[in-house]
Amino acid sequence: CGNTIFWIAMKWIAGLQGTNIYAFDCSGLIKSYYLGGLGAPNYENEREKDLSSEMMYSQAVRKGDLAELPEEPGLCLYMPGHVGIYLGDHTVLDSSCGSGETGGVRLSKLEDKNWRAWFECPLEDSAPEPSPE
Repeated sequence: CGNTIFWIAMKWIAGLQGTNIYAFDCSGLIKSYYLGGLGAPNYENEREKDLSSEMMYSQAVRKGDLAELPEEPGLCLYMPGHVGIYLGDHTVLDSSCGSGETGGVRLSKLEDKNWRAWFECPLEDSAPEPSPE
C-alpha cells in the first residue's frame, strides 16, 4: 500500500514541474497516473482517453457494487461526480478542487465517503510500469 501511494504521488508531482498548475480534480489525478503525467505523450495526444468519472465508470468492463469490493489495491471507486483509487485495507486516495481540508490529494478511509461502486479503470492498459527501486 505504501509503495502504491508513493508511485501515484511521484507521478502526480512530476507532472507539475515547470508548470503553473497546482491541483487536479479526481479524474485528473487518475488520468495523470494512467497516462504518464502531464507532458507525457499519452496524456497530451490521446484525447479519447480524456474521461470524466462517469465516463470511466460507464466504460469499465469489470465493475460492481461497493458491498462486493474485492480487496485489490488499484481499483477505482465511484460515486456520482467523483472517483478515487482504492489502496487496500479500507484506504482511498482521491482528489478534489475544494479548498482547505476538503481540497487536494488526500488519503481517507473507505467509510468516510458515500462510495457506491468499484471498477477497473478503462485506462489501465495505458498505465506506466513502476520503476524498480
